Amino acid sequence: MDQDAGFLMDEPTWAQRVKTVRLRLGVTQTELAARLGAHFTTIAAWETREYRPYSASAEKFVILEMELEMEEPS
Repeated sequence: MDQDAGFLMDEPTWAQRVKTVRLRLGVTQTELAARLGAHFTTIAAWETREYRPYSASAEKFVILEMELEMEEPS
């Protein structure tokens, strides 16, 4: 992930964003991980702020989050 995207992952914002998106989708950490090509422990670590995302999974998450925002009624 490029350094310009670093602001997207500031704590604790990142952890809350991950949990919010996961709950909006109605999926478990394991299901979200599968969707992002990650291990479920990665999602758990993101949500508990044990790990900051620096991977392709994080990029996929940001895209998923943006898609969800576009689906919201104005």
